[in-house]
Amino acid sequence: MSTSFPTSLDTLTNPTSADYLDTAGVLHDEQHANANDSIEALQAKVGVDSSAVTTSHDYKLRVANAWSGVISAGNVKRGTGSPEGAVTGNVGDIYMRTDGAAGTAFYVKESGTGNTGWRALTDDVAKSVVTTKGDLIVATASAMPARLAVGTDGYVLNARASATPGVAWRALTSWHSHTFAIPGTIDAGTYKVPFFVPVHTGTTVKLVSCRHRINGGTSATCKLTINGSDATGFTAMSVTTSSGHTDPADVALADGDLIALVVTAVDAAPTDLTVSLILETTYI
Repeated sequence: MSTSFPTSLDTLTNPTSADYLDTAGVLHDEQHANANDSIEALQAKVGVDSSAVTTSHDYKLRVANAWSGVISAGNVKRGTGSPEGAVTGNVGDIYMRTDGAAGTAFYVKESGTGNTGWRALTDDVAKSVVTTKGDLIVATASAMPARLAVGTDGYVLNARASATPGVAWRALTSWHSHTFAIPGTIDAGTYKVPFFVPVHTGTTVKLVSCRHRINGGTSATCKLTINGSDATGFTAMSVTTSSGHTDPADVALADGDLIALVVTAVDAAPTDLTVSLILETTYI
């Protein structure tokens, strides 16, 4: 008979004083074989010292003993309601709330020896997520918090669906205009009163483009000067009765720069010249 232990208990037949070595059902060699099989099954179940077999009693008891000093009836508590202000414990104790829900079912004692200092364990974001002063925590998807590194000084946070976190840092920028308006007939060499560019501390200002037109005549050719020198990209601008747009590379401006409009040529008595400069201010 092969042993069924430990799946089930074996049924062994004991010989009587009337049995012989060769009595059917209790043959001497079969009795020894059955006993040996059962003993070996018992040894396997109990396990040798320091057994690595996870189903053996030796292994299970050794693991349980190792945890006995960590988890005990004293430092694992359970009950109804919040433990804060109600359950006394030591730092490191845990409390399982039987009537809790998501975020209120498991507590850990973080401070003190009385009945306060308990904190419910929820899906708190680890402190290690942020590494630098000014870092932000954003969501890259539902229940997916992530770090957004602090932006450059003066930058603002904008919603941006194309960015992984859904937001992005960008410079705070505004645009404004200054218009030169010369009524009547335009003559070559006409200078409109120039203006000074104000650049405040913490900002940068650029000349980015200009729009222009005349109301009558054929055309006027104009240019812009900065402190008496031609503004790169804003020379030989042909102004006609159709609204025009000159948009070269941006030109950086400094506080106090003097911008002037110069008419360099005219064709067929142009009238009522309007030139609007577009300036970009970035806050840094």
